[in-house]
Amino acid sequence: MKRTLFAIALLAVCSNSLPVSAKPGSSSDEEWNSQSVIKTHQSRVETIDVQEISSNIPGKIVEMSVTRRGQLVKKGDVVVRLDSALVESQLEELNARADSDVLIKYAETTLKEETLTMEEYIEANRRAQEKNRTPDYGRGEMRRQSLAIERADAEVAKSKEERRFAGLERETKKVELSQYVIKAERDGIVSETHKKNKGSTVSQGQPILTIENLDRVRVVIMVDPELDEKIRIGDKVLVRRQFRERKKIDPKSFRQLEGEAKTDPSRTLVGVVTYIGAYDSSLDDRFEVEAEIENVLVSDKHYFLRPGLNVEARIIPASK
Repeated sequence: MKRTLFAIALLAVCSNSLPVSAKPGSSSDEEWNSQSVIKTHQSRVETIDVQEISSNIPGKIVEMSVTRRGQLVKKGDVVVRLDSALVESQLEELNARADSDVLIKYAETTLKEETLTMEEYIEANRRAQEKNRTPDYGRGEMRRQSLAIERADAEVAKSKEERRFAGLERETKKVELSQYVIKAERDGIVSETHKKNKGSTVSQGQPILTIENLDRVRVVIMVDPELDEKIRIGDKVLVRRQFRERKKIDPKSFRQLEGEAKTDPSRTLVGVVTYIGAYDSSLDDRFEVEAEIENVLVSDKHYFLRPGLNVEARIIPASK
């Protein structure tokens, strides 16, 4: 009994996984050939999520981990480094200023000296008064010494403030330095390098790399106008890759003949209708239907669906 229940549970798990990538002979294969399925015309694959990697600052590329189209990158990967020697030198100087207390100690020592001098003046004048003599230090000298103490006290405050400002400048410089390291913001595949490589100079905002996330793609499908009322947002869509046979030579004209389009039944991806467009008079009033498809990474190198590949799509209308 336990073995039977386990087998039933395992079958249920496998059935739930079929819509993502179904093999011939499965339920998706049956759906593909169903009488109720809506057959469509040419379909194309488009990217939904595209990241244009550029620099917020001008500079020279000193490191570029991505050198060719088709490379896969992960979110957070460092893809480009710009020459940051000058900024690093400035940051080192700010670190020294922000961490040093030499100026503060010097100002505090000066304040102690001026305070001690004032105490000596006061003590000398007190002894002179006890002996009924004229004070050794008059009002002018006492006032000047009082100002010297205020100046020394201000120097202490100034040195502390300068150290605080150096700390703030250091944080700002760290942010500036981070702009010299450019990371990928998402997983994806490099579709364009814009002819940039190590040693290239880039200006602010100039594209360096284009990364496309192919985990989810859009398939644009052309549908005949009489099928308009049958399609709704959320309808299921089946997609298979399509290929053409090798072109043959016409034995009479010796010209190449267009190869016949065939559909690869080895894998079926499933998605849903997300958009229904307007009629296009230039295409016999056919209209566009867009579907979003969960893509599959078939190896460590490439995805099953990629922009530019020929695909065939079939729509399964929801039962009313």
